[in-house]
Amino acid sequence: MRSPAIMRVMHGLAHHHVGSPSLLQWLCMLLLALAVLLALNATALPNWSAALPVAGLALLTYAWWTARTHDYVMFRPECGTPPDPVPLPPGRAIQVSVTGWFAVEERCHHHVWLSGEYRTFPTREHAVITRLEPTRYCGIGRSREQLEGMWYIFCQPGDIADIAVGELCFGSFRKPCVRLAHRQERPGRLRRRRVRRIMGTTYLACDSEQDRRRLAADLDTQSAAIEPNHP
Repeated sequence: MRSPAIMRVMHGLAHHHVGSPSLLQWLCMLLLALAVLLALNATALPNWSAALPVAGLALLTYAWWTARTHDYVMFRPECGTPPDPVPLPPGRAIQVSVTGWFAVEERCHHHVWLSGEYRTFPTREHAVITRLEPTRYCGIGRSREQLEGMWYIFCQPGDIADIAVGELCFGSFRKPCVRLAHRQERPGRLRRRRVRRIMGTTYLACDSEQDRRRLAADLDTQSAAIEPNHP
């Protein structure tokens, strides 16, 4: 079930809606209604055939859960000695396809393969700046309008726990990638806990190997310079 194609389909079904329910929820309700009709002998088919939509519902749920657990993408780490780093020129931004938890004002949301840019400010803070545009799926499902607009990821060098390079797959898309494990601030669900600091994973997929080397070197250099000051 960890096929990149299946995980992209699950993402499309789960994140595009007709009315309030997502396409995935509509499909689950359809399978459940079909199972009830077959179990009540409301069709010419035998009662045991109700097991077929139930099995389909279980398989669909498992496929969605597996895809969601892996952020709807597949990361393949590279083995061996990494190539020599390439420095990122000051003020230079790198175009990336980003998967991870984004925040804006007091909202946070998980987005997949969102186009944006990576840059590092003079303060050494890293930032990913993106804009979510409306999308459609299967000609009927639509992304949520309230999620459209600018989304951000900010990361201080001392928040970085691990950096890995490899290839990221999202459906048929494959790009060189930097996987970043870092501490993030997310709004708390309870009013008395407005901000939570938890460990998150951000995938930064680059358009070229050269860009990935620049991005990885920039993250690694800044982290090494600051980390000892943040026990």
